[in-house]
Amino acid sequence: VAREFETHVIETSDRQSLTGIIKGNTPEGILLVDIAGEEHSIPHAAIIANTPLTTSLMPTGLDQTLQEKELCDLVAFLRSLK
Repeated sequence: VAREFETHVIETSDRQSLTGIIKGNTPEGILLVDIAGEEHSIPHAAIIANTPLTTSLMPTGLDQTLQEKELCDLVAFLRSLK
């Protein structure tokens, strides 16, 4: 998994567990985008654990169902989200 698409599980002091991709990291906190595309702004002070996962949010085998151009278009789209 490319670093910019690495999935993280963020656990907060109010017992929330959020899974997604870190879109931004500022001195105030991080911006996490979940699988539904919803953005979550999480203050650093509220984060009790930040665990990177070794698996992708992309469903297993999806790349095998796409033609080469479609896969290239998908990767280009994902890169544009940075």
